Amino acid sequence: QPHLPAANRTESPLDHRGGASSTTDAQVDSVVDPMLDLDIQELASLTTGGGDLENFERLFSKLKEMKDKAATLPHEQRKLHAEKVAKAFWMAIGGDRDEIEGLSSDEEH
Repeated sequence: QPHLPAANRTESPLDHRGGASSTTDAQVDSVVDPMLDLDIQELASLTTGGGDLENFERLFSKLKEMKDKAATLPHEQRKLHAEKVAKAFWMAIGGDRDEIEGLSSDEEH
């Protein structure tokens, strides 16, 4: 019987480490989102400009840059990032909010 509590104590640090990785994921999310918000704001400013060729080229350069950043993220974060960028881009180019309302990668789960 004394071995049973020892086994329980051994499992506890493993559980704690799992929790720590979840905390790390949450910290990464909080770091990624502000950067994404800035990128989205820049996208919006590029699409609300005069529609000149320079803004158009900068818009696609910015999209490429955002794609490259997303490539370094873990799979789930990359999916969320892509979803946010796609929705923001849709709205920035004058897309109808009703067409994207309710669309989410969460629906797959």
